[in-house]
Amino acid sequence: YDASIREAGRLTDRQIDFDVDGKLMLDEKLRNLAERIKEQPEVTITYFVPDERKSGGKYAEISGKVRKIDSHENTIQMNDGTVIDFEFIYDIVIL
Repeated sequence: YDASIREAGRLTDRQIDFDVDGKLMLDEKLRNLAERIKEQPEVTITYFVPDERKSGGKYAEISGKVRKIDSHENTIQMNDGTVIDFEFIYDIVIL
């Protein structure tokens, strides 16, 4: 019972939907990153992490080097093994 109450009270965020301009800006950042992928640039990526138990999720931020951009799977793989789907990326900052 206590676990159910805690779970019900746990807050989640909704994923932010981009307008057309926001999508274009993010696409441009992804293209810029893809052009520099051989350099393994240092980046900070803000992305949405869906909650496994209820609707919504939370935003997380990761900093590190990008190992691979997979345009077939629509993912970015970081050097630490973290894989992020394009659909969940909110922002990319190339350092």
